[in-house]
Amino acid sequence: MINRHLLTATQIAFMTKLTREGVRDMTNRKPYRTKAMKAEARRTAYVDKNGAWRSTAPTQYHPDSKERGPSY
Repeated sequence: MINRHLLTATQIAFMTKLTREGVRDMTNRKPYRTKAMKAEARRTAYVDKNGAWRSTAPTQYHPDSKERGPSY
């Protein structure tokens, strides 16, 4: 846990959601589907009111660069 009393206002402003709340921010992580997941998505797809295809099949997210480890 970070002691906020020792930080300046600028440091607090630039903190990420992970360091502030301990929750991973998934907004910039790209979703993807494996081959089996794509087949499931096609099987469960339906046409929405506006003509777009929708599916509730699950997606995965690319791992964070820290989780991947060093790239050699």
